[in-house]
Amino acid sequence: MVNGMMRLTEARAIAEKIKQQRPDLADRLVTSDTRPLVRLVLPDSRSVACGLVQLGNVVNWIVTTPDSDLEADMEHRFDTHTKDELAAMTIAAYDELAARA
Repeated sequence: MVNGMMRLTEARAIAEKIKQQRPDLADRLVTSDTRPLVRLVLPDSRSVACGLVQLGNVVNWIVTTPDSDLEADMEHRFDTHTKDELAAMTIAAYDELAARA
């Protein structure tokens, strides 16, 4: 239970970093009360997601998009990033897809 709460707290911290880095995206930001997940909703209603994933014994944060291959994203599950980096990666993915919309 404590570990789950810590993960939700991490997700909220990433969401706050996104708001700090890009206040203009605050209205597109969605967090979950039950899952360690932060989403930035694109203009076409799809989302860029920053979430905690587990594969075997490895648990890590990844950023994924509707256009990406989740299996390919999982190849980076060993990469570790700060909350600032995760926020920046989520914003960059959002900006790239929003520019195409």
